Amino acid sequence: MYNLIRGRLSRPETFPEPYLAEIFRWTESCIGNHEACSNHSKYTSAHRRLPTRILDVGSNHNEQFIRLRTTESMDIDIPYVTLSHRWGGKTIKSLSASTLLDFKRSISLSSLPRTFRDAVQVVRYCGYRYLWIDSLCIFQSGEGREEDWERESALMGGVYSHAILNISATAAADGDGGLFHRNDSRKTQPCTIIGRLDDGRTYPLICHPPRIWETNMQQAPISKRGWVLQERILSPRILHMAAGQMFWECCQERAAEFLPSCSVDSKGKNLKSWPAASKNSEEDDERNHQVWWEIVQTYSSCDLTNPMDKLPAISGLARRTCRQLRFEDKEYLAGLFAPDLPGALLWRS
Repeated sequence: MYNLIRGRLSRPETFPEPYLAEIFRWTESCIGNHEACSNHSKYTSAHRRLPTRILDVGSNHNEQFIRLRTTESMDIDIPYVTLSHRWGGKTIKSLSASTLLDFKRSISLSSLPRTFRDAVQVVRYCGYRYLWIDSLCIFQSGEGREEDWERESALMGGVYSHAILNISATAAADGDGGLFHRNDSRKTQPCTIIGRLDDGRTYPLICHPPRIWETNMQQAPISKRGWVLQERILSPRILHMAAGQMFWECCQERAAEFLPSCSVDSKGKNLKSWPAASKNSEEDDERNHQVWWEIVQTYSSCDLTNPMDKLPAISGLARRTCRQLRFEDKEYLAGLFAPDLPGALLWRS
């Protein structure tokens, strides 16, 4: 079963790397035209701040080393990119107190998993210099790990919401999966059929599998990871590196690399279009409550490697909801809100 969409014949512009044309077009269009995306971070964190540590990937495309930097002396407005990825149970290179000084000197790209190396390449070619990856910017083991993790995980909502772009390794099951999955052109390129009207005029019909967004996004390996729900909703712009092609997602638009935007428009609920601000009306409050319950329901079906991450992995979304409902942070009670009790304790079996 295939969908036929009346559209225009178009091909991505040729760049040194073929995917760059679409990344530039999507990003520039969003930054220049989407008010909701520009205001997206307003209710996530009160003030913009950089992550505590960030990776400096440099500007030389052929450089084989990157390094870790602390940000206290850096310009607070510098743009940076984040990476969402799935560990997949594999041991990957990570930051600790014992590796901190070495990471500040240099990190060899050859020592990193393929997904990380690909992300560095994308960031460099897009003209950005700074990249945030959780395992390389937060202590993952050893002395000071618990203190560092507790502090940095509380800031993670702001890290994603203030990033210029999030790169999602959507099709990668683990760190070695990489970002680029284009081995089978039949799965990448849609089929185009030329239609003819009664008066002789022609138009293209683009043929593609149905439910392409659900297949490539909601059923992707990364969508099963608990932390990713928060990363996806709080990031203003996401570049999904999916199987066969790239997809774009921001607060106002969804798009596909080789398909017209109408082929990936959401027909159902889209938590990323969560309203960026409340008008303080009862209708807005009801909507924000409903979105929160949808988030909790979706989150409950996701997986966490560490069960202790259950509350931290959704804490950024909880803070955002508190601000939209004009609650204080202390009124958030492990998935519930104090002003909603006792009604929020009811359930149906």
